[in-house]
Amino acid sequence: MEMSHTPSRIRQLNLRDLLDELFRIFRNKFTTIMSATLTIDVPLLLLQLILSIVTSFTTSQMILDPSSSPSRLMFGMLGASLFSYLISFVRMFFTLPLLQGSIVHISMHDLLDRTIGLKQALKLGLSNVLQLALTTLLISVATVIVIAPFTCVFFFVLFASLGTAGTSFGSSPSEMLGIFLIAAIVLIILTLGVTLLFLPFMLYLPVICIERTNAIDALTRSWRLVKGSYWRVVGYLIVVAILGGLLLYIPTILIIAAGYLLLDPTNPWLQPLTLFATTIGQLFYVPINVIACTLLYTDLRVRKEGFDMELNLRNATQA
Repeated sequence: MEMSHTPSRIRQLNLRDLLDELFRIFRNKFTTIMSATLTIDVPLLLLQLILSIVTSFTTSQMILDPSSSPSRLMFGMLGASLFSYLISFVRMFFTLPLLQGSIVHISMHDLLDRTIGLKQALKLGLSNVLQLALTTLLISVATVIVIAPFTCVFFFVLFASLGTAGTSFGSSPSEMLGIFLIAAIVLIILTLGVTLLFLPFMLYLPVICIERTNAIDALTRSWRLVKGSYWRVVGYLIVVAILGGLLLYIPTILIIAAGYLLLDPTNPWLQPLTLFATTIGQLFYVPINVIACTLLYTDLRVRKEGFDMELNLRNATQA
């Protein structure tokens, strides 16, 4: 296959170039990306929304009905929670990796000036699902292992302090607010620390999809690509996280605010409305993050492997 003589999009990119390319791909491939999202992720999200509606109204009716038994309410909520966790598990380890893999291939085909349809993108994404799911599992387990000791120590110290201060401590609203703020600050610090710790491994997604490696090799490869450019990668991902967060939280905040203004606080529609708002935000949040990781991957490969890398990528992405 002959290479194009037009200026290559696979090149070293500064922050402005990276953001320009991100939104260019998102705009040019919007139809294909949204079609993949609607095909893969939305059905499961709609199932979660329906479950939330049923649970919310059932719980509300049982609470208002004096003849309802507490055990029936408890088992109903337990069943709904287990089903919700099952949906989340399927989404985390199948539908989300499938969607992410499909978007990586859509992005790479755009960078290589190739066309790709929805069917081909899904087929390529499906071929990567197993390794993407395994990598997600490895990172999740590692995150729990890192966070768990700090969390246990924090709550042990917190409860020990409360016991030392006496049973009356924490009874006033100001004391409860102080405890809540301390817990929130610790949670934020832990989240930032874990994010910075695992950031060198965040390029596993394009590595698996483009280089067809297994989970362990993908994490190692990602670490090698990021090595030497850590703080540059941190800065770029912070900007992308802010943009993605705006796309995620602005619709969420507006819809939830409208719900609380128009509906009674006890209205059972509020919980499903919150989930619906989050779902709308996720339709944009996931593609933005995947495209950003793909662009960062190509940028780092050019910087570390030279300008013959485009030929390697063209060969690697042959359908």
